[in-house]
Amino acid sequence: MKKVGLVMHPYGEKHPAGLGRAIFAMVKNIIELDTTDRQYTIFLKGKGHERPKINGSNWTCVELPARRFWLDFGLRKYRDYDLFVFFTPVIPFFLSLKKTIIVAHDFSYVYIKPQKFLRFLFNKILFYYHKISLVKASRIIAISNYTKNEMVSLFRINPEKIQVILNGFTPRNFKSEKTMQEKNIFLFVGVLKHRKNIIRLIEAYGQYVSVSKNPKRLFLVGKGGGSYYQEIVNLITSLNLQNLVTLKGYLSDEELDDVYSRTFGFIFPSLCEGFGLPVIESMSLGIPVVTSETTSLGEISGDAAILVDPLNTKSIAEGMILLDSHEDMYQDLVTKGYERSSLFSWEKAGSGYIEEINKVLTYND
Repeated sequence: MKKVGLVMHPYGEKHPAGLGRAIFAMVKNIIELDTTDRQYTIFLKGKGHERPKINGSNWTCVELPARRFWLDFGLRKYRDYDLFVFFTPVIPFFLSLKKTIIVAHDFSYVYIKPQKFLRFLFNKILFYYHKISLVKASRIIAISNYTKNEMVSLFRINPEKIQVILNGFTPRNFKSEKTMQEKNIFLFVGVLKHRKNIIRLIEAYGQYVSVSKNPKRLFLVGKGGGSYYQEIVNLITSLNLQNLVTLKGYLSDEELDDVYSRTFGFIFPSLCEGFGLPVIESMSLGIPVVTSETTSLGEISGDAAILVDPLNTKSIAEGMILLDSHEDMYQDLVTKGYERSSLFSWEKAGSGYIEEINKVLTYND
């Protein structure tokens, strides 16, 4: 019987972001869809986690102490495992394991210039660590062709070592009484960080408001803090948009469902995304999308979204104006969005992961 370790990190965050939710979905579907007799062990960083809600008797869960080089120290007694899957591009620095698969999402830190020296130094170390991990890995899974190409370009990884498996998404279920509400919101969902391009989004929204007779409101949903968040607050005030732009912070699933049910259009002009899960999620709800033509977002959206230049506020504004002034285009995007989102599922992704696990386990056997 083969033993496979699944290093499920990050996991157990109080307010999980897209990465944590995606990794949980990957692990859940691998375990629940695998019909072989192999045994899985989920490894978590730190103590006191709630046991993951995953069906089946083919897995167990181990909590490793959260310390420096936690993978090296924590996995030493499990080095006889046949395979480890790491859901971020970080594997033990010193410890040698039999076989490894790495899942790569994005490398946005490479393109965002840090304001503080310590962050600059950390990014340099992280880049070096990622390169070592990717080179040492037996196999790499990229969540989009964009991410695959980034690894080839940035880290000089052999493209034949990389398999692309697109993410899935978990459909949201609205309560029927919510579906009749007026749709009067432009919505952004994501962490309010520089790479999400919030400053340009607000500037573009201001341009949209200046030419619209009855502008939709803008809701920004997600965690924020620090100097960049203060820039956002100051910009909203300076553009006199306090009555139109709402910073909603982190929302529970039920609260987010309520906002989605009132959403006219989803606006996501991010600068760097390995996949862009909120885009597909919005399409599945019949919400047209305006998003970046760059990185993975154009690849994932296809012709089912209005694609804009994320570095050009006028382009972003024109996307909102188009959506709010062309009923035929709006309805066409709704239809195409439903069709596009149907191509993505965690079950399909899970099957792809199991296939890669099977391949690596048979190497040199």
